[in-house]
Amino acid sequence: MALSYPLHSLSFRNSISVLVLGRPALELSNKVYYTLTYVLLIITVVIAMTVADIAVVLSYCGAIGGTALAFILPGAYYYQYFNEKWHPTRAMAAFMSVFGIMFMPVAVILEAMK
Repeated sequence: MALSYPLHSLSFRNSISVLVLGRPALELSNKVYYTLTYVLLIITVVIAMTVADIAVVLSYCGAIGGTALAFILPGAYYYQYFNEKWHPTRAMAAFMSVFGIMFMPVAVILEAMK
């Protein structure tokens, strides 16, 4: 488990860097790179120390990741890949993505109410 954390943090740090800073983590200055690394490390340690049951974390991961993997991403990929002007399957793909975006907060709220 201790040896897998660097592998997970590599992709996590790069994803956060691209989303927040607009550049991959390896293109950041050393100061920003290490600051981002330490902030993400502190966040994960605080979550690990405050959550008594890992099922809580996994349920939120399922609510967010499952919705994205089942509805949002397939619809968005299909919509982007097939560039026809109008086709029923492309409209259904757009509906799937919109439904997933609207359903994700509902899934997270339902997990919070447990």
